[in-house]
Formats: sequence, structure tokens, C-alpha cells
Amino acid sequence: MAEKDSKQQLRCGPDLWKYVEGHRRRYTDYLAGAHLYSMGYIDFVKLVKEAGANIRIKKKVIVL
Repeated sequence: MAEKDSKQQLRCGPDLWKYVEGHRRRYTDYLAGAHLYSMGYIDFVKLVKEAGANIRIKKKVIVL
């Protein structure tokens, strides 16, 4: 039974909320950050990449 749970966990990906909860910094993704700062999506992505404020975890990107 434990083996089945671990395989299901791998398919779903990592639990990102355990990295985000309880920290003083506010983490967001590209789309929510663009809306938060009232910017266009592409402009926000370029700005974040230039600043080096993105953290990639598998296919998910978290912005500081």
C-alpha cells in the first residue's frame, strides 16, 4: 500500500506549499505576479528573469 502512495505522489509532483507556507516573503507565479503588479505577462517574465528572482522546481516557477 505504501508503494502505491509513493508512486501516486511522484505522478502529482512535489508539494510546493510546504516551501511557501510560513515564510515572510511572498511567492507567486508569473501570471499572478503580472496581475499583482498590473503588468503584461511577457514584460513581467522578462523583468523577473533579468532580476534573477525566479526559482524553478520541475515545471513550476516561483517568483520571489
